[in-house]
Amino acid sequence: MSKFILIGSEEYDVSTERVCQWIDYYGYKFIRLNIEDTFQARYINMSDNFDIDIDVPGKYNFKFSEIRSFWFRRGGIASTRSILKPQDFTLEVQNETVEKFQNNLVQEQRTFNEFVSFMFEFSGRFKILGNPTKSKNNKLTHLWQAKIAGLNIPATYVISEKKKIEKILSLYPGGIIIKPISDSPVFNTQDLKAYQLYTNELKSGDITRLPETFSPCLIQEKISKKIELRIFFMGDQYYPMAIFSQSDIQTSIDFRRYNWDRPNRMVPFILPEQVSSKLSELMESIQLNTGSIDMILGSDGQYYFLEVNPVGQFGMVSMPCNYPIEKKIAEYLIF
Repeated sequence: MSKFILIGSEEYDVSTERVCQWIDYYGYKFIRLNIEDTFQARYINMSDNFDIDIDVPGKYNFKFSEIRSFWFRRGGIASTRSILKPQDFTLEVQNETVEKFQNNLVQEQRTFNEFVSFMFEFSGRFKILGNPTKSKNNKLTHLWQAKIAGLNIPATYVISEKKKIEKILSLYPGGIIIKPISDSPVFNTQDLKAYQLYTNELKSGDITRLPETFSPCLIQEKISKKIELRIFFMGDQYYPMAIFSQSDIQTSIDFRRYNWDRPNRMVPFILPEQVSSKLSELMESIQLNTGSIDMILGSDGQYYFLEVNPVGQFGMVSMPCNYPIEKKIAEYLIF
């Protein structure tokens, strides 16, 4: 097989599909591995010229040395697990012994996956966009490193006691907000409804209903917003979009509470050089060359960093702002 572009994604990710269409338009080969796929390394050569022979049952067979570039969009580098089953053993060695074997095989597989991800990131064999070992959005780490890079962040606390939240509320007359520490999943119910945890304002009446202690949660000063910013970053380029979420009470705290009847206005935006410079320092420190960044331009004229999602959506920025991001990603991987 000649050189090809490898893409790690999810089966139903529309943005990945659009990038693939651009790669095909330019006449280059690509292989798309979704998280739903599994692969097996049939042969690894760690002597002489390093190489891995990878098999995706029923779909692909390729070598590490044939990869032209790699885009880690989403998902992960998944692989099959041949876990032993109780029926594989006699009755005398079942139960605890089987469980130990299973745990050992899971650990073996995890170690293998970590090694493959490591080689994708650090082999230096090809251009890489995204980082499979840094794909999780750690809000606390990113906030701390943003502060070190010189960016403003809202006053931030992690709290698990009611009395401490009451004290924090008294410090900020403009209010405080509460949000999950990690990325929250979408909860689906049997009646096909979907629910998600949003950022919410936390008022004194809410606090009185809290127990004395609870699971740690992220509390921040509520910033009076002029606009919200969603910024897609790739390589050394920024694609910023302004979201006028403050014009609608439904979206004023969290713009993800979309008003489909009266959508927020979203337009291209120009970042001040001093802000983009500090963002570049941040992205370098957290070892990401792409990501979706959320910021606020406050009513006080200051820019506040909120978080960066290493695998965040960019279609919502590309289309409203007429940024051909999907085309840019394809060109990054090709040229």
